[in-house]
Amino acid sequence: MNLDELKKNMSLLDDVLEQKTSDTLTFDRPKCNAAQARISAHYRRTAAICGILSVVFFAAGMGGVNEVIFPNSLKFYLSAILVAAGMWYAFLYHKVGKINVATDTPMCTMRKVAWLRFGTLAGEFILSINFAIFFTLLFSNLWELSHYKVWLMAGALVVAVIYDSTKLLKLIRDFRDLTAAD
Repeated sequence: MNLDELKKNMSLLDDVLEQKTSDTLTFDRPKCNAAQARISAHYRRTAAICGILSVVFFAAGMGGVNEVIFPNSLKFYLSAILVAAGMWYAFLYHKVGKINVATDTPMCTMRKVAWLRFGTLAGEFILSINFAIFFTLLFSNLWELSHYKVWLMAGALVVAVIYDSTKLLKLIRDFRDLTAAD
């Protein structure tokens, strides 16, 4: 490519970048604000639940409650997972509060929402891996003691996953509504 072709391509690129569309993106503020409030409430509630449960399992581990079925090491591991999850959800709650559809530019709002989606997905993925490790260790310990308790816990875990998937669908809808255009 010679210099003249490069100048011509750069000129064409400048012309394309300078073009402005007459359609401006505006968000449906009431719908966006309602979605932001629901997402914020979800993060706040989840952070509080994780904090409370981490204290409960830490106290149970310190007290040595039911050491045979649920070893203290697993209680402390679960407590650590829940503390980390609670801190992550508190951080995401803080990030949701920084989104302002009324004053931010549409591109800035979309960038913040995209980061929030990624942060939520990454946190859920890491939390799922840690829970898979936890339940594998717990089930292997419990299998040695009583088979029917493993099946009861597995059934309860299936119900919890189904319930969580319905909550996840609502959260996906709220994220979609967070950037709803007029």
